[in-house]
Amino acid sequence: MADSLFISTMAFVDTSGGPLACHPWLAKVWKGKPFIYIGTRQYSPRRVLFQAFSGLQLPREHRVLDTCGNGICCNPRHLYGGSPAQHVVQLRDTSGGPDACWPFMGFRFKGYGRMQGGKRGAPMMFAHRIAYELANGPIPEGDGEWCVCHTCDNPPCCNPKHLFLGRDADNIADCIAKGRNSKGDRHRQAMRLAKAKRQEQRTIESCSGQTSAGDRAPGKVLP
Repeated sequence: MADSLFISTMAFVDTSGGPLACHPWLAKVWKGKPFIYIGTRQYSPRRVLFQAFSGLQLPREHRVLDTCGNGICCNPRHLYGGSPAQHVVQLRDTSGGPDACWPFMGFRFKGYGRMQGGKRGAPMMFAHRIAYELANGPIPEGDGEWCVCHTCDNPPCCNPKHLFLGRDADNIADCIAKGRNSKGDRHRQAMRLAKAKRQEQRTIESCSGQTSAGDRAPGKVLP
């Protein structure tokens, strides 16, 4: 039954875009989601294909979500039914060995692996940030914005050995130093870098209480 269900489902999936592209459903859709009848029973094509691809049998209460934001996409690489962390582990290619890049083989946005966090409507999450947290624990919160940067300059890479934490200013400076920004972006990147450095300096001064009298008048907060 499982084989015939898989074959019947694949007959209505457009895979012409290639293995990493969306595979749109070509048959019936209800409320923006694909469905198929086999006999008198209704099935979710996305669930059928995800389970066939991953080898997992999901509990009925677990929904299959997409990483691409395309409700009719049936590419198993764009689908997951567990946690975002499980999805990253499943779809990062570790075949190059422990020191090589481990590219995320699912949906990518501007080169970075991306997925929906946990449940429908949740914010999008980046695969390399999840990979960093799996190896090193949670990224600090409440102390400014931390970026997860790549030593390999390979955006889809999810090898924790290639990832490190840095401030926004560090990330921008690294981008400029390595020439990864386009010529037209350099002024904007420089402005962002200067702003990030000013914010960091103000945070240091506020915490240390060493703001000089010449920097501000008594009782007046710096703009």
